Amino acid sequence: MNYVDLFRATLPETVLEIAALLVIVVDLGFLRKAANKARIGVAAVFGVAGCAAAIWAVYAAGWGSLSNGSYVVLAVGGSAAVAQIAILVLTALTLLLLVDSEFTRNPGEYVSVVLMAAAGGCSFPQPRICSSSSSAWSFSRSASTSSPPSQAIRQER
Repeated sequence: MNYVDLFRATLPETVLEIAALLVIVVDLGFLRKAANKARIGVAAVFGVAGCAAAIWAVYAAGWGSLSNGSYVVLAVGGSAAVAQIAILVLTALTLLLLVDSEFTRNPGEYVSVVLMAAAGGCSFPQPRICSSSSSAWSFSRSASTSSPPSQAIRQER
């Protein structure tokens, strides 16, 4: 695992975080005294543009996976890309609902939080598959008995 592969695997999330920071800077730095409607419109446009750039980044990230030894850490491409694009499209639609509303006095912060939440939702770590005598395996084995779960946990100790 090297840092170039890590950056490529997290490119959509990185683009979303940069867009979130850009929305905050533009809203609080340049549009602080502007009318709330203008601030909401600009924040929504920057947010949707960030989602569009992140969709491009999903394709730019390519296919494959980021692995550490024999374990896959992050999935890139395939069904993970489909889910990422779906999350990004739904995020853009959510941001478009903000236009022509008086939902908040702080549109930059709201759009940034939505973009950061989408970045968290776009990360697809691969779960480790437990085998042999791990605690999860022994718990599932003991929980398959007819005793209640609390008794099954006590029996394993």
